[in-house]
Parts: sequence; structure tokens; C-alpha cells
Amino acid sequence: MSNGYWQIKRQTERLGSGGTRTQKIEAYCKIWESRCYEQGIPDSVPAKLAKTSRVPSWQAVALCILKNDLEFRGLGFGREDSALVEQIYSKARKEKSGQIDLI
Repeated sequence: MSNGYWQIKRQTERLGSGGTRTQKIEAYCKIWESRCYEQGIPDSVPAKLAKTSRVPSWQAVALCILKNDLEFRGLGFGREDSALVEQIYSKARKEKSGQIDLI
């Protein structure tokens, strides 16, 4: 039912690179409205819930803007890595785990 959205660990969403702040905020609203906030995001939430990023609020959006958080990492969005970076990380993981490529 919840698809893991209510886990204790901090959730990160993959938002495409680029885009304006307005587009990112609209994506944030759409994500949370699709989960369980059909009537809109609340203005503020208790501080303990706000720190876990498990509940959306306009207060969190305002804090990200005031902190000049361009990628909205405070809202749970992560940066999308390029294909080259993914190749480097996968190669490093293989070397660390001891796997080798035969072909």
C-alpha cells in the first residue's frame, strides 16, 4: 500500500537534470499528491516529522529556497548522474566485490 514511502531512511527522488525551480516544486507537489495528499500540501508540520522528510510542507520548500538549495536536496531530490559516472561507479563496485569481466 505505501510502497516503502514511510521508511525511516531519508527518501531521495530522481529528478531530471535541469529545469527551473518552479518545475521542480511542481514535480514535488505532484509526487506527494499522487501518494496521499490529494487536497494539497500542508503549510507546516511538526519539527520531528519535517526532519525526516516523510511529510511534505510548504515550509520545507521555503527553507530550501532561502538556503539557496538549487537542486532541492532538502526536499529529498537527488542529482541524476551521467552515464559516464554510472560506468565509473559500477566498475569500482565490481573491483571492490572481486568480480571480473570475462568478455
